[in-house]
Amino acid sequence: MPDQPQSADATEVKRNTLSRRGLVVLWGAIVFVAGGIATPLIARYVPFVADHVDQVVNVDPLVMVDLWPTTEGCDPSTSVAMPTGGPAINTLAFDISNDHSAEAVAAGAAAREHGQLTMKLRTRDSSLIHVDDLQVIVLRRQSPPTASWVLVTGEGGCGGGNDREYNLNLDRSALIRVDGVKGAHQGLDTNVDASFDDPAQIVINVSACSASYDFMIRLRYSYGGNSYIRDVGSETHPYRIIGAVSGLRTYFVPVGGTHAVSVKHKTDTASGVGPRTDGKKCSR
Repeated sequence: MPDQPQSADATEVKRNTLSRRGLVVLWGAIVFVAGGIATPLIARYVPFVADHVDQVVNVDPLVMVDLWPTTEGCDPSTSVAMPTGGPAINTLAFDISNDHSAEAVAAGAAAREHGQLTMKLRTRDSSLIHVDDLQVIVLRRQSPPTASWVLVTGEGGCGGGNDREYNLNLDRSALIRVDGVKGAHQGLDTNVDASFDDPAQIVINVSACSASYDFMIRLRYSYGGNSYIRDVGSETHPYRIIGAVSGLRTYFVPVGGTHAVSVKHKTDTASGVGPRTDGKKCSR
């Protein structure tokens, strides 16, 4: 049976289908070529453009890591104490690869008489920020201080290489700059810049003897002609330090151990060198 001639409508549908296929092929070719050209341009110029867009839309570029009560990788002879009413130390399990004092703080403990707050600052791109001011905000004070147990680590040391370092005595509300100057002196004198390629570090050595304190830090800094505020710590998650409390049972975590045991000898600490004995602590 001979083929029947196609109707005009069928012919038009076929023509439209072929046209669409042609457009798809053409569009694919355009995308392929454009992608080959645009990809290196995007890789080269978008970061530069993004930096300027951030400034235009007033985006805060600061990235911060805060460490308490010891600096990452070293222990400035810091022990911690659990406030009265907190969990018993035998309920805590420790990771052999972690800072045990920081683990205890995460469970509710506070620095005991001395703690070190480290603020590591950088930006997420090529932006440069300038630290203009630093304010200590005491949220709560309890006197006399009370605690239920103490966890000691080892006598260690760290320091140096900080862009700005202070001693903060909470009993006297005194913040003193101690880095790179002849003798300690009052005043913030922050004058610290930070960027992605050149980060900055601010350290505050905090001490308390006569009371327990909850506190936070408020940083003021500038970028792109705008001023910003970043709170380090908060009302609900403050930094905590407990002053001198005598008669507490003291514990340490043995090397490779996961639970604390009572200190029975002056060398009973994780490092085997005993608790700090240099006199730079509260009298009991």
